[in-house]
Amino acid sequence: DDNGNTAVAQRIVIVGREPVADFNAVQIEPGRFAMDENCDFTPNRWDWEYSDGLTETRTNSSIFNHQWAYVPENDAYLACLTASNNFNQIFSLPADKICKDLTTGNEISESDFFIANPVTSIEDANLADALMIQPNPTNGVITLSVNGVSINATVNVIDLQGNVVASRALEGNSVTFDLSNIAKGIYVMQIIADNAQATQRFIVE
Repeated sequence: DDNGNTAVAQRIVIVGREPVADFNAVQIEPGRFAMDENCDFTPNRWDWEYSDGLTETRTNSSIFNHQWAYVPENDAYLACLTASNNFNQIFSLPADKICKDLTTGNEISESDFFIANPVTSIEDANLADALMIQPNPTNGVITLSVNGVSINATVNVIDLQGNVVASRALEGNSVTFDLSNIAKGIYVMQIIADNAQATQRFIVE
């Protein structure tokens, strides 16, 4: 100004934008898919949802495998991906989401995607209602009980990558696992009987 004062202004320019979600999936074997994000504009967080009821959050874009916890009716293997980065957080922008039918590769609407309960018959429903996992969360030792039912079945413990990390035979109405040597995280307890199957999630702390 006329008095010799100088004003300095600083402008911050942020280059980039919020991601656009997309992914590819290739079936490796029945119920097991290789998942590969194919997003634009550099996300740093990928939130996955699957029609077997499992969800997971990833912070890197590496290819990974997902094993369905059960075989869905009509091979309806569905998945959704929500991609986000710092733009979504800084500017409170909604994250982009895409859902696909993995069998056909076609995009589907979010309303067509549903988190399916692993129940496909009356027998499955009865078995699912009878399951009890204790304690949940667990520090290692965990017991699966089938209330009011005595059956012969196979019980698998499956991680989020679809790997069977433990398996035991159920004879009667309960079976106990010692999982103290496996990594902390979310797992699926899968029970397969002659005429029914069901799953339940649990946490190892």
